[in-house]
Amino acid sequence: EELLALGPKGQGPQLFDFFERYAFPADRATPADATGAYECYELIGPSAGAALTAALARVDCPPGLPRQGGAVRRSFAGADLVLVGWGSLGFGEAWSVLSPRGDGSMADALREAVAAVGGCDGTVGGEATSGPTTAWEVLRVLRGRPALGAEYGIPSLPSVSSTVPASPSPLELGLWSSVHLDKGCYLGQELLARVARAPKLKRELFGVSFETAPVQGTGSGMEAADCGNGGVLGGLGGGGVELYAMDDAPDGSAPSAKPVGMLTSLLHFPCGRAFGLALLRPPIAVGAAVRLAPEAGGGSVGVVRPLACATRAG
Repeated sequence: EELLALGPKGQGPQLFDFFERYAFPADRATPADATGAYECYELIGPSAGAALTAALARVDCPPGLPRQGGAVRRSFAGADLVLVGWGSLGFGEAWSVLSPRGDGSMADALREAVAAVGGCDGTVGGEATSGPTTAWEVLRVLRGRPALGAEYGIPSLPSVSSTVPASPSPLELGLWSSVHLDKGCYLGQELLARVARAPKLKRELFGVSFETAPVQGTGSGMEAADCGNGGVLGGLGGGGVELYAMDDAPDGSAPSAKPVGMLTSLLHFPCGRAFGLALLRPPIAVGAAVRLAPEAGGGSVGVVRPLACATRAG
């Protein structure tokens, strides 16, 4: 049997170190890095299924898409193509395509066919890009999907307290639907089960909308990268930027003395507004007003928003 797993880019060494330390010898599992063997992209949206079906027909690939949550392997141009009825951004209609890297003609032909029927390959501003400036990354922030190196897996992300680890748990990241408490045995299962039975989370992932985008520039913690059409995706270094709750001052202008969370990702729009992801401590919840310190982003005020991808207790 073979299991093909998809993970965040750059996490391979960490995963293989985990397998080496914790895999049961009796399982006789041999992990191998398939990053160099496949390229992966997604088709999302109401017309994604029809577009992928039309693209497969254009390149004479055997027809048929997997059901949502399933996968099929198709032999095409002497190589295997993997189609997965799932996408990483929580859309109801999404398919992931894994095509072999070794056969450039096959991969190129299918990608060109997808573009010909109305799809795009993550282009931004008319040019193909990679890394945090891709269209996928912009959608990730808007949908509220946590990312390695932004919302979790950051050694420098401050802990809530001496008893709360720096890297958030899946439940804190709004990934309740991705956690199975009765499936096998895995590290952290007992801890997650206790939290799920009496969910009193120390922090949770929310969106934050800003009517006026935080000021960018060296020293503010708000560096910017082009994300197309005049927008920028703020790179929040060092594990994020602190957020404060609005206090009870008559003019509502002063932040409370203690941070209520961290802004971890930020998207600037051409209209001057911004939207970000933040790990916030209770009782801060949807509808609350928060702000950045004046020295970080100019003290911009934001409102806590729900996230499309997040699933929570209850």
